[in-house]
Amino acid sequence: MKIESIQLAHYPPRVKINCVKNKNVIQSQELYLPHKCFLPSWQDYLLNHSRILKYYEEKLAYILDLLLQGQNSLNNKQFKLHKQHIPHICQTTSISLSSSHIVSTGYEGNVIISDTQLNNELHFNTQGPTFCSSLQNNYLVIGSLDGFVRVFDLTLRQKFSVQNKEQSPVLCCDFKENKLAYGLENGQAVVYDIEDKQYVKLQQHAQEVVQILLLGEYCYTAGFDGQVFRNDLRDLKTTSRLTTGSNSSGKTFQSFNEPILCMKIVNQLMLIASTSEIRIVNLSNGRAKMKINGNNIKCADLAWNGSVLYSDIEQTKVINCEQKIVFECKKSCEHALFLNPGADQNLILVIKGQIMFKTENGSTDVIGNGADVTGIEASRNGLEIVCSRSDGSVEVYTTQ
Repeated sequence: MKIESIQLAHYPPRVKINCVKNKNVIQSQELYLPHKCFLPSWQDYLLNHSRILKYYEEKLAYILDLLLQGQNSLNNKQFKLHKQHIPHICQTTSISLSSSHIVSTGYEGNVIISDTQLNNELHFNTQGPTFCSSLQNNYLVIGSLDGFVRVFDLTLRQKFSVQNKEQSPVLCCDFKENKLAYGLENGQAVVYDIEDKQYVKLQQHAQEVVQILLLGEYCYTAGFDGQVFRNDLRDLKTTSRLTTGSNSSGKTFQSFNEPILCMKIVNQLMLIASTSEIRIVNLSNGRAKMKINGNNIKCADLAWNGSVLYSDIEQTKVINCEQKIVFECKKSCEHALFLNPGADQNLILVIKGQIMFKTENGSTDVIGNGADVTGIEASRNGLEIVCSRSDGSVEVYTTQ
């Protein structure tokens, strides 16, 4: 099974990819080309067919994983509880998941790193509440109430701390390559270069930073003040709010009249959600592609094809990129996510501690019950789910 062909579909350039098994096309996916293709030499880049294939084979690894299971669908799969333990004496504050590790942090300060390949665990304590964690490329980053950002090299099993000069609690963090980004309760956002050991302050919010994301040469921050900033790490003087209808350096800025709930980036699209509105912004031109209104929105997620999953106090919906409703449920979920970002009909829904798996054929299976769910994540191939609960427990579900 392989990706056989790539065809230029539109400009700005997108590609149509066919996954082929026994000479039959069993999966088609249309995606934007990587950002470098928007440079003047993008035509030359397209001619390098092998590089394009390699790029998309990596990007679509989750689809190929599912295809290797047989059907490119989880309709015939059932999740079962693989592991449950109670590592935290207080509420679990964050969970992070990679192909080889599961990390959970607790309000009491305990950090548990589970190596799923070696089947062992590593424990340490931050001596105070931990609020956030980010697991990328065998590096674990943890933000705490004491204002420290702790970085753990999972390969070398070495830990070091970065003390933020603002001495404010760390509420969110992200890590890409050698750059560490974190947002503080006082509204300040910072990027720290681990190799150069240099701090750079970003555009400051009027209130606490609720989320921070690194993407290429940019750092995006969302604040409780309702603002989303896009910081160019190459030239911080060009820092600006995300624009609507113009490029990212324009004067018109993207803002909400209420706190930002969540922010996600998938395939050159950004989802920004507040309690009453969801916007999908095209990062290549800074324009809002879609706006969705809701009543006390609780959660939102974004698929590769641009479909949006969200839940408010009245209902749960999936709306595709053509703004058509493809799924609707008259129930409110505390958590809702696409099980696999490449398939917008496989959903994980959480209602009052009950975890449900809804497949694209319409069936819904209850896969777990317990205390209130504080966080839930799915692996990239959709074959593993990790959830944390308010009683300090962490559960791992796998497919049968």
